[in-house]
Amino acid sequence: VLLDALYPGRYPSTTLDLAALSKVARAAEKYDMACVMAFVAHCLQSSRFEDEPLRIYAIAQRFGLRAIAADAAKASLRHPWSMALPPEFEELSAVAYHQLLLFRRRCEDVFDTHFDSESCRTYEEFTQFMSMLPTCSDCAQSSYGPLQKPIVHSRPSWFITHLHLAKQEFTQRVEGSTLMSPLLLNKTIRELRSGEPYARCGCAVLGPIKLMEFSQFYAAFLDRALDKVSSL
Repeated sequence: VLLDALYPGRYPSTTLDLAALSKVARAAEKYDMACVMAFVAHCLQSSRFEDEPLRIYAIAQRFGLRAIAADAAKASLRHPWSMALPPEFEELSAVAYHQLLLFRRRCEDVFDTHFDSESCRTYEEFTQFMSMLPTCSDCAQSSYGPLQKPIVHSRPSWFITHLHLAKQEFTQRVEGSTLMSPLLLNKTIRELRSGEPYARCGCAVLGPIKLMEFSQFYAAFLDRALDKVSSL
């Protein structure tokens, strides 16, 4: 692989196992072979970002490939965080590990952003957001929101419960599309259509519509907000 990467016109396989690729990178670093390190970077960029982003992050950080490490960190948001870290993390610096944890925490915190009026860019944007929140004067209201934000108080209790579930899911898969998960939405919709007490107040009919409207709106907002979170 090293010889293939060193000579022009020869194209080594870009489907190397990540463990083997790490060994190639170590040799390239030891013998100061820039062209081989460029080959490693190319392999990592065309590698399994969706399947093994943490392994790619660790390798990229270890060998100073910062842009690839940042892309891998973003890809890792689509996976639940696990304390069972890959073996490549044994060579990851404490600083790089801390950066990854802070990046994920900042992205997870985006979920709460729009529930503060001062976080909205314009009054019009906040007004639109408020109009998406379900209201009902008849069904059970909540005086306590799991998000601890005043504007979700006195909203229907089924919506507050849904927000709590949505936030839990979002911390596992940090992207806007999480809010559009059929499993997440169907759980609340089944509750609304189960009969009492929502049949009396109309939430059984209107609730699912408002829930879908809010979820589509907030999913798009979250994706925009995540794009603005500073990378590593």
